Order: sequence, then structure tokens, then C-alpha cells
Amino acid sequence: MSWYKKLLITLVFLPLIFLLYTNIIVQKSVSNHFVWLAESFTQGHTYFLHPPVHKNDLVLYEHKYYWPLGPFPAILYMPIVYSAQVFDFNATTGYLNFVVILVTIYFLYQLIRKFNYAKFDSYILTAAIVFGSTYVTTAISSQSYYFSHTLVTCLMIISFYEFFTKRRWWLIGLLVGMVVATRMTAGLYGLFFLYNVLKIKNWNIKNIGYFLFPIAVSGVLLAIYNYVRFDSIFDQGYSTQLLLQEKLRVARDVYGLLSLHHVPGNIYHAFFAVPGVLFADHVSHVLRFPYIRVDGWGTGIFFTSPYLLTLFFIQYKDKYVKPLLSTACIIALPIMMYYGIGFYQVSYRYALDFLPLLFLIFIIGYRQRCGLKQYEFVLSKRMIAVCIYSICITSYLCFISHLI
Repeated sequence: MSWYKKLLITLVFLPLIFLLYTNIIVQKSVSNHFVWLAESFTQGHTYFLHPPVHKNDLVLYEHKYYWPLGPFPAILYMPIVYSAQVFDFNATTGYLNFVVILVTIYFLYQLIRKFNYAKFDSYILTAAIVFGSTYVTTAISSQSYYFSHTLVTCLMIISFYEFFTKRRWWLIGLLVGMVVATRMTAGLYGLFFLYNVLKIKNWNIKNIGYFLFPIAVSGVLLAIYNYVRFDSIFDQGYSTQLLLQEKLRVARDVYGLLSLHHVPGNIYHAFFAVPGVLFADHVSHVLRFPYIRVDGWGTGIFFTSPYLLTLFFIQYKDKYVKPLLSTACIIALPIMMYYGIGFYQVSYRYALDFLPLLFLIFIIGYRQRCGLKQYEFVLSKRMIAVCIYSICITSYLCFISHLI
């Protein structure tokens, strides 16, 4: 590998140092809900034993405070919390979050290699997808709101890797079940696997059973979890969250939890929003460092990840691409109708429920569009430049979000 390629690889993975710093060294999170919930789980309760000082987004029901998000991250933290109680050390979220990031990077790289990209191409694409997308904007923080997205992305990438390698349906079903127990909307990506397991010639009923059983168990346990908390198997608590942000409270209470009224705003923030500028004063148009600002509502994925514009130019002939796109659209539908938009965020974080599918379409489609042989260098200089831009601009947005 030439020196300039080594230099590029070094530069694109520099954001990993920033992630290490923010997740392990800083650790100033005031949102450790999954750790607190794990402490409750170890003592047989589904509510917070010691309610957080900040009550935003909690659910107050019968004088107890609950966390509406899916419980799987808290279950994942239980061994850590239990060990902390036994050996008397402070259980923090940053360490596990950083491990999840590393696992995501590893399986994403291996997944890209499965589509016959050369090593250097795989390095660049892995860096662009991890550090030049909405993903890194959630990975920089181990707060509970963002950890769900980081974990879901990791589980989805692993399940896609398993699908394109050994295709053990019980493991794919288990991973989908974990995603369902973390973010219900993201769990809809299991429809892609269901379509493929049913489409296989001479399909085996055992494979269907292996795939569906873990998902069914996850669904039943979630229903029980909801009933224990709110006396309803369907109520997760989102409709009664305590919201301190007035704009969000009005959006939910006036226009509804899910409504077509929310679609235009979600589409704008998901795809087209750009950062604002930072003026030196209220009179002139002189800018001051860091020149652009993050307003909390997020920038669109085409600004942070312009390489995804390739999706408009690839040919959708591959047998997996159309099912992936259809599944992504199904996932996006309830997200676009949701009132929350994702405040506070650097980029539109709810898109991470369907972005792994778009990433996979991009990986498959770009390779086929180039039509080159196995392990041949396929990334054009233009695409490398776009990937580097994505990494730089997204990393800069993450950086300034800690300054302003």
C-alpha cells in the first residue's frame, strides 16, 4: 500500500480518537437512563428506583417514573451494573458504547469486503459510513437517547453480515429480536429477511421457524413489559412523556403523536436541512469561529453524507436492492409521521433506523455500476473526495456541537 493511501487511512480514522475521548475520558453524561434502569431490573422493578434529577422524556404513571425506550440496552447493561454492585465500582455507559462502535466498524468492514471491494476501498467506505454520516453524531455521546441508535446500527450491520455469509436464520432472528426490543421502528427491517426466507426455492419451514421464534419471544416479552408498567400491552409511554421543550409538547399534544402534519418537517430535517451560520454580532454579517452552528434540530443526511446521492444514479437490478429499498421506505413511514424529529441532534438521528439499508444499497449499487472484477480498485478519485468531505464536515459538526 502506497504512502498516500496509508496517510488517507490514518486521517479518516482520526475521528475514532475523538470518539474515544468523548465516550471514555469525558463521561459527563447526565442521561444514563439505561444504567439506572438496569439497576432497577437487577432488583426486579421496571421503574426507576432513584428517579433522575432531569425528568425530561420520563413517563410518570401511578407516582412512579418509567423510561419509554426499548429495554434491551438496559438488559445489556445488567451484568455490568451487577458487577459494579458486587465489586464496588462506578458503572458508566461510555465504555460499552465505545465497544459497540468498534464492533460496528469491524463487521461493516467485513461486510463491504464480501461485496468484493479492495482493502483500501473498504477502509474508505467504512470510514465514510461510520464517521461521515449520522451515525457518528450519535456515537459521540453515550447518553441513553443516542446509545439506542448506536446499538441498533451495530445489530443491523451484524445481521446483514450474517445474511450474506453463513445465513444462520436463528441468529438473524435473534439479532432482529434484539433490535425490536431496542427500537420498534428499526425492527421493521426484519421484513427484508422474512421476504428472503420465504422467497428461497424449496424453502424450509424450519428456517422460517428459526427466524420468527426469537422475534416472537421478543414481542411477547415487550408486551408483558408494557403491561407490567402501564396496564396495556400496546402502551410504551411515548404519548405521556414529560416534555420540557415547548415546541415538542405542542407538536405532540396539538397535532398528535403520529400525524401527517409532521411529515414535511421530518422530510426537511431528514434530507435537506443545512447548518446555520454564526454571526459575530446582531448588526453585521461578520462571522465568528466556528462559523457554522448546530441548532439542535439536525442537518439532513445528504449534507453529511453526499455519497448517498449515488442512490439516484444506480441501477436497481440486483435481487437484494429493491427489497432493501422497499423495507427502508416502510421503516421511514412511521418515522416521518412522528412528532419528535429527534431534538437535540447534530444530524437526523431517527434516520439510523433505515440508513443501514441505504448504506447496503449504496455498497451493492456502486460496485455494480462500476462493473469491475473481484477485489479490483473501484473507487474513483471523485468518490474518495466525497467520502473525505463527508468525514470532515460531519466530524466538524460534532466538534462544534461541543463548543456552542
